Amino acid sequence: MVCVWSFVDRMPYTVATILELMRYKTLVPFTVHATLQDTEVGGYFVQSETMVRCNGLTLCYINS
Repeated sequence: MVCVWSFVDRMPYTVATILELMRYKTLVPFTVHATLQDTEVGGYFVQSETMVRCNGLTLCYINS
């Protein structure tokens, strides 16, 4: 049997385990993306095709 994304609703324990492992230790701490259109984030204007870095480590430990 091949595991595909459509099976995710039938594997709650597997998904929970993967999410917990990602929270505990991220594999790729920094990623780089480019914006597709002009946008505003946190009150700052970001032009189209701007390179944006995402710190995955802080995303795992944000206090709500």
